[in-house]
Amino acid sequence: MAEEFVDAHDPDAHARDGKEEGNAYFRSGAYEEAATAYTAALEVAESSELRAALFANRAASYGKLEKRENVVADCTAALELDPAYVKALVRRAHAYEADEKLEEAIADLKKADELAPSPPRRRHILDLEKRRETRDQQLRDEALGKLKDLGNSVLGHFGMSLDSFAMEQTEGGGYNISYKP
Repeated sequence: MAEEFVDAHDPDAHARDGKEEGNAYFRSGAYEEAATAYTAALEVAESSELRAALFANRAASYGKLEKRENVVADCTAALELDPAYVKALVRRAHAYEADEKLEEAIADLKKADELAPSPPRRRHILDLEKRRETRDQQLRDEALGKLKDLGNSVLGHFGMSLDSFAMEQTEGGGYNISYKP
């Protein structure tokens, strides 16, 4: 397919034709075909700006196909060519979010918001930060519950449980542990 676009005199002109073909496929909902057209155009494109756009567009196609690893890879390639490419940052953030990689999603959205401030994006960042805090609290609670169960199973051999102990903070910031039979 790349042969259709090759011209020794102006490869980028033919890559732009391939990009337009990919855009037409994308608009019609033919996302696999769009990704294929963008791939063919990438094989001949020379300019960094055009290559970044092709990677970002192919990432959009992969996003519609729910190929999130490909979305991340292509957005990362676009960002290597153009670190200020807001669409690539946002697309990659959405892929990270879908995979519950909230820290990465938040980082990308914050960078996108620095480059192009957006109140809806800021609200999305706040929502993700709340989601991350809720998830982290659930993980802490789950870990503490498992530790308590483990402690109780060990202490049970001695007729005790963690409920038999009390922890009190001292004035110096330390803790005293006392046993209540």
